[in-house]
Amino acid sequence: MPDLAPITSWKIDTLRMTVFPPALVSIEGQNWWSDVTGDTPEISSLEQKKSIQKVVGPYDEGSLTFQLAPFRLDWVWGPAIDPDRIGEFQNIGSFPEACAKFKRLMLKWFELQNVPKIKRLALGVVAILPAGDRKSSYMQLAAYLPRVQIDIENSSDFLYQVNRARDSKSGVSELKLNRLSKWGAVKTTLLANIGPTAITGAVKHACRLELDINTAGEFPREIEKREAPKVLEELFALAEEIATKGDVP
Repeated sequence: MPDLAPITSWKIDTLRMTVFPPALVSIEGQNWWSDVTGDTPEISSLEQKKSIQKVVGPYDEGSLTFQLAPFRLDWVWGPAIDPDRIGEFQNIGSFPEACAKFKRLMLKWFELQNVPKIKRLALGVVAILPAGDRKSSYMQLAAYLPRVQIDIENSSDFLYQVNRARDSKSGVSELKLNRLSKWGAVKTTLLANIGPTAITGAVKHACRLELDINTAGEFPREIEKREAPKVLEELFALAEEIATKGDVP
């Protein structure tokens, strides 16, 4: 059985911060995307009837999307689409590096004066750990999931999901945190464009980890603005703990 990989071996596919406000949030008079990035977005759209705003633009090595819908606000950072890299496991950096950049950006957003009230807060992570072949990816998953019996030789399409809730250590009384993790093995096929045709190339394998670390819906009040940064810091810490240690109680 292989050892657990260093946290830097995990590559981030997508990072997401979601805020669930207790009431409708106005889309008028705010430029949050530009306020936190200091840049101008490439795309900005507004569906007035549905009260949905979407803003997209480059950030660092990837693409940052902000979407505001009724009772939900999402910040999503992921790789920019590169047609020359179809079939690769594209990423925005190593787990600690990408998370640190995204966290700084979100903490900057919390400092703005017109940030909405928060009922629930969630951190989403999709991370990839490259493996040499199918068997290697299953052996690596087995190391991260010691409580799960995996038939490494004969199984395929493996997917394991679990939520291991914890009490928050952020200092926010009565706050519980859901730690939802989804583990799987994935593969992708490289494609090369030769003239008008695409040529199938090598198959690449990896372990895939999807996380949704969020504040429980049963929390009896709003998360105060001064509390939000501490809670977000804890969500990131829990995400890194899972990617480092595997499925821990």
